[in-house]
Amino acid sequence: FQTLKNCKRYFFDKINQRNIDLHIIAGNHDCFHKNTNDVNAIDLLLTEYPGIKTYSTLDYVEFDGTKILLMPWICSDNYDVSVNELKNAKSDIVFGHFEIAGFPMYKGTSNEHGFSMDLFDRFDIVYSGHFHHRSTNGNITYLGTSYEITWSDYDDLKGFHIFDTDTRKLTFVPNHHSMFVKYHYDDSFDQADIDYEQFAGKYVKILIISKRDIAEFDKFMNRVHKQNPIDLKIIEDFSEFESDVVDDDNIDIEDTVNILSSYVDSVDTDADKDRIKATLKSLYLEALNQE
Repeated sequence: FQTLKNCKRYFFDKINQRNIDLHIIAGNHDCFHKNTNDVNAIDLLLTEYPGIKTYSTLDYVEFDGTKILLMPWICSDNYDVSVNELKNAKSDIVFGHFEIAGFPMYKGTSNEHGFSMDLFDRFDIVYSGHFHHRSTNGNITYLGTSYEITWSDYDDLKGFHIFDTDTRKLTFVPNHHSMFVKYHYDDSFDQADIDYEQFAGKYVKILIISKRDIAEFDKFMNRVHKQNPIDLKIIEDFSEFESDVVDDDNIDIEDTVNILSSYVDSVDTDADKDRIKATLKSLYLEALNQE
């Protein structure tokens, strides 16, 4: 409810105040069930706004004489109707929320499941949501998300698009605001000119390249914390611990955390081993929760 209140305050209320004509199609994350779009957030939450029109079933709209097919998320309940409409559409433009094989879901991560591109051959223009990364192949363009949502969106330029109904050209308007910051800490170089404000109100990952002076690193982390990041994770490289110091025969193979602890115990180092173990456990838990 807090999220809904905030979304209304900074987005939907402002749309309403400016009398903007807003059309929204249902995507997979709007729908409660996997097999039907009947129960969905946009139909249930946005009916109070007279200028917002929602589409949980396919429909046609016309802007400036340009007819466009709007196609919400395709599931088992609407599969036959949706595919038939795509094959026999009364428009050569479709805006949808599709899962099409061969396009990147995120930057560097390709999707091999979903519809074949051949299903959309009859259209001149296909614009789709769903995948976070912006990409184009032939007549199909994934618009990507307009802002960062997860760490998978890091270092991937976001924004929104303007479609000109006269020229049929698409203009990308970049969003330079970022939620995520990665900082490589390396005290083999001068750390005096760090812009600490970049961490303010962000999700932050500190990747440790070199940390020879623990006291200076603690000062650095204190300054980072003063910027009140939303979330802060430290990713540390333990490559300085040579693998040949580990006696494999003495490791009791129980689980990953115990293996890591045994490894740290076997290393000849003056570092705080409990701190190392805690960091390794944190990284292991982070790895388990990766998307």
